[in-house]
Amino acid sequence: MAEGSQYRKKMPAVIWYGEANKKSALFFLLYYVMLIGCDVVLFHPEGKDSFRELDPEEKLTFIDQYPGTSKLEPFPAEKPERKSTVAYRSTRELEEVLHTEDSMLYKPWQFRDHTPHSITLKTTYDELFLIAKERSFIRPNFKADRDTIQIPNLFAKMMGVTRDKREYWDRIHTLMEGKETKTIRHFPFTKEVTSNYQFHYQHALSSAGEIDPDLLMKSNVWQFFLIYMRVRSVRLQRRYLESVSIRSY
Repeated sequence: MAEGSQYRKKMPAVIWYGEANKKSALFFLLYYVMLIGCDVVLFHPEGKDSFRELDPEEKLTFIDQYPGTSKLEPFPAEKPERKSTVAYRSTRELEEVLHTEDSMLYKPWQFRDHTPHSITLKTTYDELFLIAKERSFIRPNFKADRDTIQIPNLFAKMMGVTRDKREYWDRIHTLMEGKETKTIRHFPFTKEVTSNYQFHYQHALSSAGEIDPDLLMKSNVWQFFLIYMRVRSVRLQRRYLESVSIRSY
């Protein structure tokens, strides 16, 4: 194993590019690594399938096919070098100056790598309606540093009705018309789960009494059932329509 690898926590993955000589010891090493449960991906630009004889019925493998082929070239030792233009460098420098954590000029997804922390604000009745319509970075106590971002939020409970009922309902309707507002008009506001999970569990067991992943994924109780069926359908269509293969293990 490579130094520093986390094979005790996660199975390693192997990527093989080019020819896989059947007489080579590495060929049988790849096959052995595949059998013990590691992910093995074989790329061959010319579409050659070195493992066809070992798994002709594709019981252990599946094929991703592409419409074209190309000559097998040596694997590049370095990544392609890309040169930045003057306009690109200027844009990056401008972003570094304008879009900092404390500039108040933020771009979309600027804080996607930050760890969010929520801060509940204590406000008055009148201030509540002023702050509620503002974005988070406009609200008091918003703060962002290099790794974290503090997001102010509101949690308020209003008891009774004010003397000016018209103003009261105008404010309530203003909150309800918010783009991200969810208004609950009745209780309970959650749906009761009536599915018999014991029934689905029994039909996901193998003959040995253990959960079978294939049976579980085919069950409609699995939340990704529709995605599984669509992916399976696309793969079958690609296998049927395309003729040149790159085998993935």
